Amino acid sequence: MAAYTTIDDPSAFFKVITFTGDGNTPRAHTFSDTDTDMQPDLIWLKKRTPADEFHTLTDAVRGVGKHLIANNTDGQATNSNSGYISAFGSDGFTTTNGTENELYVNTDGATYVGWCWKAGGSTSSNTTGATSSTVSLNSTAKFSIVQWTGTGSTTTVGHSLGVVPDMFITKSTASGSWGVYNQGAASSPEDGLMTLNGNSAWYDHTAYYNDTAPTSTVFTVNSDASVNHSSNTMISYCFSSVQGYSKFGSYTWGTGNVDGAYVFCGFRPALVILKRSDGSDHWWIHDNKRTGGNGESRVLYANTDSVENDSQQIDLLANGFKIRTNDAGYGASGGTYVYMAFADAPFVNSNGVPATAF
Repeated sequence: MAAYTTIDDPSAFFKVITFTGDGNTPRAHTFSDTDTDMQPDLIWLKKRTPADEFHTLTDAVRGVGKHLIANNTDGQATNSNSGYISAFGSDGFTTTNGTENELYVNTDGATYVGWCWKAGGSTSSNTTGATSSTVSLNSTAKFSIVQWTGTGSTTTVGHSLGVVPDMFITKSTASGSWGVYNQGAASSPEDGLMTLNGNSAWYDHTAYYNDTAPTSTVFTVNSDASVNHSSNTMISYCFSSVQGYSKFGSYTWGTGNVDGAYVFCGFRPALVILKRSDGSDHWWIHDNKRTGGNGESRVLYANTDSVENDSQQIDLLANGFKIRTNDAGYGASGGTYVYMAFADAPFVNSNGVPATAF
């Protein structure tokens, strides 16, 4: 029988956590699943409701207490006065309230969601690329966190994945936009980029990746500050698809399609983030924890600090996801949409056991 997955237990490498704030500090948050314990190396945390708050990203390469904000161009904050992640635990993380409030991490009665990845737990020097970098790598899940000093001119950076990356998200720790490369964004995706903190379409310009496709060892960056801010610390989150665990690509909504696009992933998704690449619209975030089942999904927007909204635009299936709307953000006639998806369970595990839909 053909292998359907290389990873039977996606929870060893990716988890979604939801919790209600209680105002206490410090507070340990433990993943609620009974699967494999996982010490996260990248935590993307967002307050869902009742008030608007920023998306904060903390990773093990930059260290605890330091976060970047997905929905704006701010530089890195350290031990923010609105709260921060203060420790990576063996199966979760700890939050600490800020000197002014705890809005980012643990407001009493507020709801939160965290999307958490394992990158390897240790860092090493990477000399593969022309630019010296520090890398934390999970070779099984094909995810690496790469840090280097920007040069402001064309250079290559080693990503350590061992395969060509399908997607990487880059930000200067100083002020500046987030640069997003996705291999499905255009016929030559290396010719331009999208911004995570914005809603604009994919933009063609050589200042980003020098019109040079990434390889199995390096990606190329040019002069724009969103991907190579001169003399500033840069951070990049690099991914490549893994059968049964993760997938990155695009889909096109066919002209006259009233049923909705279906995307085969080869797994039951725990997280789907998508964005129209040929038009202006949000980065839509859906996961399997903020839902009462298909038809009751809830959405957050990576490019805004807005509260969570009810949504019926997407179904998470046993083997992928199905769009249920012709809203321009998900399915405009002839539109192209990029996505990133991570598994809750493979469609069929190595023992031949199939997944079921939510």
